[in-house]
Amino acid sequence: YAVKEELQDELQVPSFRLRLLQRNDMVPDKMSWEELGKPEELQLVILPIGNGSEEKLLEAAEQGDGKLVKQLLAEPADPNCLDKQTHKSPLLKASAQGHLKVVKLLIKAQASLDLRDGRLETPLMAACSHGHLEVAQCLLSAGCKKDETDEHGRTALMMACTAGHLQVVRLLCEEGSDKDAVDANGRTALHCAVTHAWDQVVQYLLEQRVDKDVLDHQGRSCLHEAVISPRTFGAVRCLVDAGVDKHRADAEGRTPLYEAACHGHKQVVAYLIQHGADVDAADANGKTSLYIACQ
Repeated sequence: YAVKEELQDELQVPSFRLRLLQRNDMVPDKMSWEELGKPEELQLVILPIGNGSEEKLLEAAEQGDGKLVKQLLAEPADPNCLDKQTHKSPLLKASAQGHLKVVKLLIKAQASLDLRDGRLETPLMAACSHGHLEVAQCLLSAGCKKDETDEHGRTALMMACTAGHLQVVRLLCEEGSDKDAVDANGRTALHCAVTHAWDQVVQYLLEQRVDKDVLDHQGRSCLHEAVISPRTFGAVRCLVDAGVDKHRADAEGRTPLYEAACHGHKQVVAYLIQHGADVDAADANGKTSLYIACQ
């Protein structure tokens, strides 16, 4: 191993900040102790971070310019500097754009893995919401937190489900993300996938035995969400096949069948009735699904 790499692990200081001297000559970065002739003494200099090139680092990270990022980190620029307007770090910017090489360089420079921006978004959230699987894998392998939440209480898993990135969803679940976490509105990852009609994601989450009957803060289940739009009929079938409670009413006493009738979705209404939904269940005002359908 190179001497600088060993010192990085021992001192917990990134190798970008280390300078080694042998008889006042700079030691090349990748030289091992054996290649240096097993010297009894070397001089070590630890450079302070922050040299005014942070804005360049932020821009280079966002653009994916790995060569420039490496050069700036060696000066050394602060890997945890923040954009003055968005408060995004270089790692968050690189993660959002899917620049894996830059992400690896910043992690090696000991960039904070969970540093949030002005909306409380982390690098993992940025990678997952944009579907950058390899970047998400890299961040998780480096030890980032899986279940941090943004300003709306959303996790990385919820963001991946909202965007329909099945492989990222699979990765997060395999890594132990909380599949039943709720956001500020009481909605889960399953709610997110259903609302945006990502049937494959819905099916995968159901196979992972997520809570399919959870209610949000308005008392609405995932099935309530699925019946309000024709494009989410696939999610309706997934949920019903998984044994979701078809009779669960929301805060106003409305069942999923009632909701489907309100929106005039005849195909969904017929499907729910065919699968045993109660046509006589009444809302808080005593109106049944049949009454609504006849209006």
